[in-house]
Amino acid sequence: MKIKFLLMPVFLLFIVSCSDKIVEPKVFGEGDDYLIYESVLKNFASQDSLLIVLNDSTYGEIFDSNSVKYFQGNIPEMSPETFYNYILVNNQKMKLIRIPGIYFVFLSEFKNDQKHVDVFLSRVGYNNLKTQAVVTIGAVWAPLAGIGNLVYLEKVRTEWKIRKTVMTWIS
Repeated sequence: MKIKFLLMPVFLLFIVSCSDKIVEPKVFGEGDDYLIYESVLKNFASQDSLLIVLNDSTYGEIFDSNSVKYFQGNIPEMSPETFYNYILVNNQKMKLIRIPGIYFVFLSEFKNDQKHVDVFLSRVGYNNLKTQAVVTIGAVWAPLAGIGNLVYLEKVRTEWKIRKTVMTWIS
């Protein structure tokens, strides 16, 4: 297990060196990604009444080895493979598609000065059994007013439940 932590800098260098090519999205309902996005955004939207302006593609945060230790200390139930999968899948952006049940507009569609919050989602990392997932969400209300969170979820029967949220950044 300690060897995995020692390999983290190699993974991080790999991610930084990858291109910004955007891959095509999955069809809604294919896999669990959009069920997780729906759960995370419903939780987020319940805290704020502003219009959500969602980035058109995913945006994964890059973490160093100290961050890995921090997250594992704060979410001990999360398996290391879940977080390493998050790092691996976020080496490429994915174009997002509509998320049923969530009222938002894509950044490319937003054309007015309505009060809003800019929201960024990463791709989802899973453990091998797909019983755990981790995703990051960032929200910016103004130039110096924003927050980022790593969200840990567990699958309960067929539904994804948010188990823990850990702040990744704030401004």
